[in-house]
Amino acid sequence: MAITKWGVALLVAITTLAGTSVRAQDAETAASPEEAAAQLEFLKAQVDALQAQLDSLKKAVGIATPTWKGAPEFSSGSSGYKFKLTGELQFDAGQVGNPGTRINTPNLGFNGRSRRALVGAEGVLPGDFSYKFQFNFAEGVVDYEDLLLEYAPHTTPFTFSAGYFYPFSSLDNMTSNRFVSVVERSQLNDAFSNGRRLGLAATYVNKSNDFRLQAGAFNEGVNGNPSPANAATPANQNLFDRTGYQFSARAVYSPVYAGTQFHLAGSYQFRRFRQTSLGLNYRARPFAQTTDQRFVATGGIAAKGDSIYGVEVLAIHGPLHVQGEAQYLQVDGILPGSVASNPQVFNGTLYPNSPSFWSGYGEVGYWLTGETRGYKNGRIDRTKILRPVSDGGPGGLQIVGRVDYINLTHNVGNTAANTFGQVNGGRQIGYLAALNYWPIDYVRFTAEYARAEVKGGPFSAVVVPTSTAPAFMRDYGTDAFVFRAQVDF
Repeated sequence: MAITKWGVALLVAITTLAGTSVRAQDAETAASPEEAAAQLEFLKAQVDALQAQLDSLKKAVGIATPTWKGAPEFSSGSSGYKFKLTGELQFDAGQVGNPGTRINTPNLGFNGRSRRALVGAEGVLPGDFSYKFQFNFAEGVVDYEDLLLEYAPHTTPFTFSAGYFYPFSSLDNMTSNRFVSVVERSQLNDAFSNGRRLGLAATYVNKSNDFRLQAGAFNEGVNGNPSPANAATPANQNLFDRTGYQFSARAVYSPVYAGTQFHLAGSYQFRRFRQTSLGLNYRARPFAQTTDQRFVATGGIAAKGDSIYGVEVLAIHGPLHVQGEAQYLQVDGILPGSVASNPQVFNGTLYPNSPSFWSGYGEVGYWLTGETRGYKNGRIDRTKILRPVSDGGPGGLQIVGRVDYINLTHNVGNTAANTFGQVNGGRQIGYLAALNYWPIDYVRFTAEYARAEVKGGPFSAVVVPTSTAPAFMRDYGTDAFVFRAQVDF
């Protein structure tokens, strides 16, 4: 409406000026050619000035007109500002079986929860800066997701990041939870505590955008949370005691060859634990977060820190993708006889050597409706639904199968146990099948079944009490069903 008014004003002004000129010529028939030319120049200047005002008004109106990318995105055009509200809701309901109904806990069986309830914003600032922040209000507790400031000078191949975000640890972890193929990330991320931390990082990307090198230095978490999340003394939440740190590096090669998107990557993490909580309990859930029970867990291991080596592979060809990862973790344990010096606190068992563990998974997914899995910047990205229900189509349907294994044992069965020590954290393998339905780009429903097979671990003697086999050799299984409803913007 404002543009229309200005357009009318412009026409009125031109008409007025033209009428004035005509009347002036009628009244002064003796005007010289030089005077007539001057009057025409004056008229032209007035028209140009009114046109400039109209153009300025159009730019101003453009700021107030958002585009839509799941939510309104505001842009100032040439000034370089962008702003977009973001959010996500995830609701889970599921059933995790109690093996033999022998584990004395109310936290197995049917349960439901709000997995995530995120609200935040992201945007771009002049000078090649961008930002992102999200708060999680699920279960009535305020927590944080990414809190990130980035600087990506357009004249260089580097991006510099500061804030609270994931260290460069795993493809599953680097991928948003919105786009992971199954309900929860892999066991290696759960058991090895690959969580967000405060940090500084840099990313190099080559000109062809098929190689990136990422490295960063990180402290601990925010909001008073212990770090790592599986710290042997989770009650320790001193805000001024964040002495733990981590260095992470990741290299990704992601060429496109013969119509296939490839992804090959390796990562390394060097971690040192908090001085007042020198220990970690490596443990994993049975592929669902509707329970807090872990069938595999090492118990607290007193340690200075650990090192993690990881590899990643991915191939996307049309509606098919194949993906896998593995991580090997070496604990830097504290030996028996060591004496803690102030302010050190040893949390966990002191083993005569340093245990090591490993975990890995492989998965295959296929879009029955013809979509191609999204990929961008060294991680899985949003998949564009070809025929959403909003356009009269069926939506997008994907099937996924995953096998996920973890080994949290060390020296079990060794006849020289008194010399080398034993860690019977157990082995767990999961066989997962998921069906993902996306009616539109921003809404997802997932139904998943997981079969967990466990050998050894903290519950083996309880679940299989009549077996004559050693506890680390006793095995059992359980089933998990999870349904998720999700919307994001």
